[in-house]
Amino acid sequence: MAQSQVLLVDDDEALLSALADFLRTEGYQAQPARSGDVALILLQQRVRFQLLITDIVLPGLLDGFALARRARLFCPSIPIIYTTGYMPVAHIRAHGAPFGEMLVKPYRAETLLIAISRVLSHGSDWYVNSSSGGHRGNRGLSSTPPMRRGPTTHAA
Repeated sequence: MAQSQVLLVDDDEALLSALADFLRTEGYQAQPARSGDVALILLQQRVRFQLLITDIVLPGLLDGFALARRARLFCPSIPIIYTTGYMPVAHIRAHGAPFGEMLVKPYRAETLLIAISRVLSHGSDWYVNSSSGGHRGNRGLSSTPPMRRGPTTHAA
């Protein structure tokens, strides 16, 4: 879905810049933010984002899950893609977080595009098991199909 407004949140400046540039070359309007706190300010300004891509571990008051909860106050149906290099932390912090895709860092650019396409076309209640085995550079979507998330499960 070209020209979708994407809020992209990560505290790694180099990764954030590279991802924003990549998404722009793919036809998305990427708005980078270095923390959940900065992203919240953008949401409070009523920018019409169609997608939130957020790292889970962020500096400031809001981690990625808390940001997602706040984002849903402003945009109740916004799809969410979570990214993390720390799955144990994600499992601990996930309680009560909105459903979303989960990508384990490092992930491939194609993996991100697949996740974006999936959430923009199917909504925000799908989860991708991104912790496939093998070499770290091969992480991304697993070969198993996505699982429909039920009301009793968590985002990570």
